[in-house]
Amino acid sequence: MSTSDVDAGVSGSRILVIASADAAANPTWGSKGTSRDLTADDLNGYSKTNTLQGYGSEAHPAAYAAWNYSAAIPSGGATPAHWFMPTKKQWENMRDVYSGGNLDKRNAVVSAYGIDGNYWTSTEGSNINAYRFSTNGNMQSNVKSNNYNVRSVFAY
Repeated sequence: MSTSDVDAGVSGSRILVIASADAAANPTWGSKGTSRDLTADDLNGYSKTNTLQGYGSEAHPAAYAAWNYSAAIPSGGATPAHWFMPTKKQWENMRDVYSGGNLDKRNAVVSAYGIDGNYWTSTEGSNINAYRFSTNGNMQSNVKSNNYNVRSVFAY
């Protein structure tokens, strides 16, 4: 995805690169019943993931997996450089850049990004729910104790 400031926490970022493989299959988002005050629909995936993973792998397994994705970080990226879990808004932007906002083309996101299934975002819906991106291009608020995949992104 190419635009300006694709992540507010990564100064000068212009492009989001999506990892070629899942960081984790089916972890929970974590901390059901606890609000982390990350409900804003914004472009702060880096900061949100950093906050969540700081609580540890047991409290926030999805964010911890995204942050600790083992693939090498691409060279030449913006600073700070780290894999993270995209926000609801970042997933929507990646979807819309590819599909041109056309609802009929949103399923093509699956093949364009090599994803299959449902993916957690770093955006919290409430103390009970967090958002997930599905391969049909939709966003849904789901219970934090559900299990969905994690796909990390990197901001250049």
